[in-house]
This record gives sequence, structure tokens and C-alpha cells, in this order.
Amino acid sequence: MKKLVLLTAVLSVVGLGMANAETAKVKPNKPLFEWTCADFLEVKTDYRPVAVAVVDMLNKQGKIEDAILDLEGVENISSQVRTVCESDPDVPFALTLKEIADSQAIMAERQAKEAAQAPAK
Repeated sequence: MKKLVLLTAVLSVVGLGMANAETAKVKPNKPLFEWTCADFLEVKTDYRPVAVAVVDMLNKQGKIEDAILDLEGVENISSQVRTVCESDPDVPFALTLKEIADSQAIMAERQAKEAAQAPAK
């Protein structure tokens, strides 16, 4: 399982490298955790979910070997990150992503509690 996760992460990083190579405005050697929202917005739209997925995995676990990629949430979070980044391009990209992911986790937790407390029909 760790090999699959590591392979996914490596392919994501390779994809992100291609995104940087195809986007002249973003410096190809700039680490993701130094990106601002403006850097994220410079990446081709097709590659933005790759950046979101890699940073989201790193935010959750801190180590890419232990990270699990949530494919279902990447597209949803990508559009939310884009919206926030368009309104404030100077905000750090990783911080924006972490705040959105954390707020989604809190909402999911609340919904689960409400569902558990709802009377059975």
C-alpha cells in the first residue's frame, strides 16, 4: 500500500513539474510550500488539482510516504482554493488549502454528529 501511495505521490510531483514547465510565469524550482495564491493561479487549469493533491497530502501527514490521496475531494477543494486565491493572490497557497480542508473536515464532523443524533425513522 505504501508503494502505491508513494508511486501516486511521485506521479503527482512529476505532473506538477510538467505544469511548471508549461507555465513560464511560475519558477520551476520554487517549492510548493513557498507558493502564493498568485503562483497557484499561474499554473494551467488542468494541473491545479495536482498541486492541490500534493499539498493536501503533505498538510495531512507531513510525510509523503504516509499520505493518502483523497481523489473525491481534490476537485471540490481545487475550485474553492481558486476562488479564495482570486480574491487574495498574496496569501500563501499551502495555508489557504489547509484552512479550506480543515473547514471541510469540521463540517463533515458536524454532519456526522447530527446524523447520529437524528431520531431513527
